Amino acid sequence: MTWEEVGARVHALLRDRRDAEAWAAIDEAAQTLATRWPPPASGFREAGRELYWTHRAVPDYVRLQQEQIRQLEAEPEPDLARLAGALYDLAAFTWPGWGLEVPPECARVGAEAAERCLLLRTSADGEFTISEGMAHWVLGAHALAEGRLKIARTELAQSGDDNLSRGYLGVVDLVERGDRSQLDGVLAELGETDDDDSRFYREQLVTAAEVFA
Repeated sequence: MTWEEVGARVHALLRDRRDAEAWAAIDEAAQTLATRWPPPASGFREAGRELYWTHRAVPDYVRLQQEQIRQLEAEPEPDLARLAGALYDLAAFTWPGWGLEVPPECARVGAEAAERCLLLRTSADGEFTISEGMAHWVLGAHALAEGRLKIARTELAQSGDDNLSRGYLGVVDLVERGDRSQLDGVLAELGETDDDDSRFYREQLVTAAEVFA
């Protein structure tokens, strides 16, 4: 068995609203397949990525991620770094700016997760798998999607990556007043660099501009 097969099984179960069976299928698979995290919710990350990337099943992914977060929070001493990462993933995968159709309710859940992620990341001590800049970015990204442009500017400016920060602030300019000068400038810089990272960033920004403008 592979995680691809587990993801397909989980997808079918969730479509039939058999959530408890879906979680049990992941638990069983995690006993033999490689996973990033130990229990609780071992294997949920792998199954969730199959739901999102392979099946493009955003509502099913949201339900799975909410269950993972519930299990993490139920621990006597929750792993805050892992919890912040799960909240970030939920927020990032429900952002409409990737160009994938996201139902409004899923986007709302993601925006709430983004707020919780940033609060946890900036208030708790310890080693985290995500940076503060990433937490600011995902909150700003959801604010952009919701038209809360002042908040979007504040958060995106703290994203920690100069190219992405300036690029997304350029998207805000485009949405707010039709000015794409900053966005086009960043896209030109990324085009001149033309490495894997710059191409990835450029694609992100172009897609976001198309979605929101």
